[in-house]
Amino acid sequence: MIFQKELIQSLQLHSNSTAIENGSQHITYSHLSALSNSVTNFLLAQKIEKETVIGIQLTDKVDVIAAVIGVVNARCTFVLIDGTLPEQRLKLLLEELNLEYIICAAGRTMPAVIENKATIQKFFYEHILEKSPGSAIVDFPDYEADDSLYIYFTSGSTGVPKGIIGKNSSLLQFIKWELSAFDIQEDSRFSQFVSPYFDAFLRDIFVPLFAGATICLTPVADDFFIPENLIDWIDTNEISVIHCVPSLFRVFNSDELTPENFLHLKLILMSGEKIFPSELVGWYDTFEARIQLVNLYGPTETTMVRSYYKIVPADVRKEKIPIGEAIAETELLVANKDLKPTAKLMPGDLYVVSKYTTKGYLNLPELTHQKFLKINQGTADEKIAFKTGDKARLLSDGQVDLLGREDRQVKLRGIRIELDEIERVIFKSDLVKNAVVIKHTEENNEESLIAFVLRKEQCEYGEALKQMIQDHMAVILPPYMLPSNLLVANEFPLLSNGKINYKELINLLTASLAAKNNAVTIPVNEIENKLLLIWKEILGEKVISTADTFLIAGGNSLGMMRLIGRIYKEFNVRLSLSQLFSNLTIQKQTAFIKQATKDDRLVIKKAEFKTTYNTSSAQQRIFYSYELDKESKAYNLPVAWKIKGDFEIGKVQDVLNQLISRHESLRTQFSIEDDKIVQVVKEPVDFKLEEIDANGQDLAEVISNFIRPFDLSQAPLFRCGIISAAKDEHTIIVDTHHIVCDGLSQMSLYEDFLKLYQGAELKTLPIQYKDYAEWEYSFRETDEYLAHRHFWLKSFEGELPVLNLPVTDQGLKIETGEGGKIVFQLDKSELNPIIEKMKAEDVTTFSSLFSLFFIFLAQLTGQDDIIIGVPTSGRMQEELDGMVGMFIKTMPIRYQINADMTFNELSKDINSHLVQANSKQVYDLADMISQLNKTRKEPLENLFDVMFVFQNFEDSKVLSDFVEFSGYDIGEQASKYALGLYCSESESSFNFQFNYSKNTFSQPAMENMVADFKALVTRFAENSNSRIIEYIDGTAQNDLIIADDFSFNF
Repeated sequence: MIFQKELIQSLQLHSNSTAIENGSQHITYSHLSALSNSVTNFLLAQKIEKETVIGIQLTDKVDVIAAVIGVVNARCTFVLIDGTLPEQRLKLLLEELNLEYIICAAGRTMPAVIENKATIQKFFYEHILEKSPGSAIVDFPDYEADDSLYIYFTSGSTGVPKGIIGKNSSLLQFIKWELSAFDIQEDSRFSQFVSPYFDAFLRDIFVPLFAGATICLTPVADDFFIPENLIDWIDTNEISVIHCVPSLFRVFNSDELTPENFLHLKLILMSGEKIFPSELVGWYDTFEARIQLVNLYGPTETTMVRSYYKIVPADVRKEKIPIGEAIAETELLVANKDLKPTAKLMPGDLYVVSKYTTKGYLNLPELTHQKFLKINQGTADEKIAFKTGDKARLLSDGQVDLLGREDRQVKLRGIRIELDEIERVIFKSDLVKNAVVIKHTEENNEESLIAFVLRKEQCEYGEALKQMIQDHMAVILPPYMLPSNLLVANEFPLLSNGKINYKELINLLTASLAAKNNAVTIPVNEIENKLLLIWKEILGEKVISTADTFLIAGGNSLGMMRLIGRIYKEFNVRLSLSQLFSNLTIQKQTAFIKQATKDDRLVIKKAEFKTTYNTSSAQQRIFYSYELDKESKAYNLPVAWKIKGDFEIGKVQDVLNQLISRHESLRTQFSIEDDKIVQVVKEPVDFKLEEIDANGQDLAEVISNFIRPFDLSQAPLFRCGIISAAKDEHTIIVDTHHIVCDGLSQMSLYEDFLKLYQGAELKTLPIQYKDYAEWEYSFRETDEYLAHRHFWLKSFEGELPVLNLPVTDQGLKIETGEGGKIVFQLDKSELNPIIEKMKAEDVTTFSSLFSLFFIFLAQLTGQDDIIIGVPTSGRMQEELDGMVGMFIKTMPIRYQINADMTFNELSKDINSHLVQANSKQVYDLADMISQLNKTRKEPLENLFDVMFVFQNFEDSKVLSDFVEFSGYDIGEQASKYALGLYCSESESSFNFQFNYSKNTFSQPAMENMVADFKALVTRFAENSNSRIIEYIDGTAQNDLIIADDFSFNF
């Protein structure tokens, strides 16, 4: 059995077939043969002695494969050199090899330890191909079955890597076994996942080459080994056979897999790590037994693999997967110290008995003699028994089950590692008194190395010490041997015999990891990284754990809507608010995104140019109200800022012109055409800043006079004035009609104004409001929009409640009109006991405050069935951030209180109800009322008389150059509803404002209302676990009626 003869025969036999695919590059067997022949001829011409070790330091895998074949065909021994190894380790390898020759790439930077070693002769691969044409006839030498073929290094307990010398006949025997055992044919397509610097690489290349099959090389992209990319590559390349470690299998064994994946895959051969049966459940649920999974076992010393176990679906119920039975011409011996077989189920030392092992260790004859024992020595049946160091037992069915090791050697992702070697390296840093390294298995079956150290007294404890130790290790050890975690301990736990108690050491690790996880869990993949950046965009730059909920991290209801929009923008994945509440952490959102169906129904595209555009439902609702009373100022949105310092009126005019140019809404007008409300974007518009001299006049009166009705048929629906009271006392007043603006739009205008005033350049808006209106107009015709209708119609089944607010004249109709307001605050120390407690239950601040207001209204009216209007931003798409327009939606929230519930129970239930409602917010209030009126004798004008608003933004004071802009309270405005509670949160307090209709309530009545609200909050803050009925009394109604009796005596 000669390896080279059968390899050469296969290369010739399949000359026209594809040997290697590397993306679009296809290397035929004849081409590969020509490349390798060039190397063979070149080496033979150098008169190099047989079995001379030739180093190969190339990065292109096609070149590596060709060079390997060329070296072995020249009857030399190859060793693959990893140029990325730390210099000290590379130096150790070269010393062990006593390397004289190396094949490397011309023009590439060579490791200094090789470059500077004069005793190593460098053969440049490109020059070899030029000097020795592959078409030339090769006079292959005579080979022997016992020839050395390769050297691979493993970790060594002494700190020096151990070289293992592969044997010609042994590698061939393994290849022929695999070809036969799994019926590998010419049409097979093999993945090539294994690094060339580990012996399993030889399985990846020589099994397919001996079969006439194809080796498929993987892309070099950094993100290749993420599930979606890996799965797509396997499918696209029609891979039929995979060799891999279980760690890699876990990557493509994704929850996203369907039976339509891996249609060509027949065989997955895994080795190097434990296979956990539980992780195969989903795999077999998806593919059943269509793809054969195999567990392989074999130390490098025994040549590739020496046992195998074909996994079946029923194995998912086992505690572990056995290593199975021996391959051909091999025996697995479980024996005692006298090399006598143990009884079944009894533990013993595992020996691999075969004449096809490797030749032993490089430069270590004594170790080779200790580990490679001769059985039946001096007889015709003499064999080599390699002592693996593994403990095992023979199962009743003849399969072999691994139990552990007698030494401290471990395997990590298929790579053998001596823990003693790492400990020695750490100890040599002179930073520690002692070091212990262990392999740790996480709950998800992922394995890693953990180092524990005892620091020297003169070394300061802290992250700096850890970093110094890690830097020291990185200089000496390859990346796969570096511990992923390093813990500094005060002392190591010991057993009674003075040895280290590894079980207690693991407990220390568990405690440390728990503490770390409680602090911060960092992203582990690309999606989590992107989500973390999105969270920071919304929440600000802060430390955020991927295990924290959005609320704990500082998020709020408005932030949630932004998050939904940003997720859709980034990942094209729709996430409803209810789904968001079920996935409040970055980790859960990542899982959701991986599984979600992606669509583009919420994508807003630029509208085609038209002279008129459709209007949004919110604009239509406001326009109809305007038509009923064109002199009303109820939909005016005035806001004012005080200005201190020198400023230029001309500059203000210029900035306002830029704002009008930037936001089409500010130059939009409305009309009715063909019985339909349309909007027209004007270009340009005539706009002039009004300059008002208020010297000697009351500022509030001047502002009141400035606020006047708009004509919606004439753009711009936006006014601005500068009111000058004295030389350095100026007020800027901006009044916009609600049909083109909402509260968030006001904030956007304010921010844009300040940035432009300071000379900043603003990013161009991707779309304009008319684009949104056209999208919404079309979306309202879809089945998806109509599907939301059912939720709302079901909410308003039966008799609808009419709120009995305690006005003086109980027969008086609740009216809107002239508005009043009363402002008050509650210190955070008063409300936080409730707010923080409910946050821990994933209840938002919004929901907690809404619950308090709902209970207050129940106490105020004596009703348990109440409808409250709640505004939402309406900005479901990320593109709408920063845009000016009327997006706000108003949801009529109907809820029936159960007074036997505790506040905790009620707020959680209300939170759930609000989540459902928010997910249906796209269905417009006007459409709800229209649908309800179809079945009513008396048509509804409105569904509610009370509003609840939680504002997540605050007015701010901003300095621009030498000019200070600060918010100015413009006083009471017209009221659209009888009563509204507006809430906001500042650093130290919660701020409240009752807006009310003066036609309904008087000032004294509202003052009593504030006192009652504060008293109710105080009672719940002290104890939120009692039934609501125990907190509600009837004093509120009586107090308000008495107060109104006095105030209505005109």
